[in-house]
Amino acid sequence: MYWVGVLYTTDVQGYCEAVVNTQFNIFEALEIAERVEGDGARFYLGVAETTEDMELRRECYRLANWKAKHSRVIARRRREYAAKTGEFGTFDPDNYVRSNPHVMAGLAAPSGRLGRGAAPRCSSRTDLFRRAVAREKETAVFYEGLKHFVRDPATEAAVEQVLGEEKRYLHSLVDCAQVQPA
Repeated sequence: MYWVGVLYTTDVQGYCEAVVNTQFNIFEALEIAERVEGDGARFYLGVAETTEDMELRRECYRLANWKAKHSRVIARRRREYAAKTGEFGTFDPDNYVRSNPHVMAGLAAPSGRLGRGAAPRCSSRTDLFRRAVAREKETAVFYEGLKHFVRDPATEAAVEQVLGEEKRYLHSLVDCAQVQPA
């Protein structure tokens, strides 16, 4: 028996095939992106809680605010799409990942995950921005990969739009921090 995400399975090969064969619609892809951005906001809030430096804390809140706003923008797009088309998420009893997009969202930005009771600490503005740049690079890579799990060109375009916004944010982080991307 193997632990995979939030379930136990004895059929790891079957689970992997289900993940590889998963195709998300726009509603699901935007739900994943909304969760990824919300996780980003929580990451920066967690970092803010660990610092006594008020200037560094303000920077963390500013970063969290951008991620939270981006999450709300994506949520609005998702609601508008659902209202226009009547299409929502899918429940597929044979595909756990497709029925639970938060599982896919949990794969984004592993270096930026908050462990239980252990929020990351940043010692300086430079340290904060280095971590932020690394996290946002991972998020951009995740969105690039998500494009391979979409059903149609419209969904790919929606993910591409989110990716473009993420890349612009990454460039502004690099410019603001004067940190050279690796």
